[in-house]
Amino acid sequence: MSAAIGAWAISRLQQAVPKTALSLIHLFLNHLEQKRSAIKLRELVAYTKEYSMLHPNLSSEEIARRGKEIYENHIRPQVETVNNIGKLVSIDVETREYAIGDDLVVTSSQLQAKHPGAAIWTERIGFNAVYAIGGTLVRTEA
Repeated sequence: MSAAIGAWAISRLQQAVPKTALSLIHLFLNHLEQKRSAIKLRELVAYTKEYSMLHPNLSSEEIARRGKEIYENHIRPQVETVNNIGKLVSIDVETREYAIGDDLVVTSSQLQAKHPGAAIWTERIGFNAVYAIGGTLVRTEA
């Protein structure tokens, strides 16, 4: 999938999908890019609607705040090793359980299997963002 198609799909979806789901759209596009699959706009909308349900007790802002705090204060010192740099760590912000891997869908699914409906926050180990669109990821200092 070309970057132009991805940008077009995102711009079209911004009108139909809440802002809180945009990160899932980016995730889905990246996942498809890795699998070299073709997408259809309606499939993307269906995926986003299925996986972007809001948490019943926590706002997106609260999930982000808790996730960042848990990662920085409890998880980062344990997982930021040479072997893990660049991998993803998904965190259940209510239980503090986490899963490390190369695929966000896999790490999130592992946590969801243990606690359906879990509020999950994801970080890329050693970097300032999970994905970069139109830019580059910046390496963070330990």
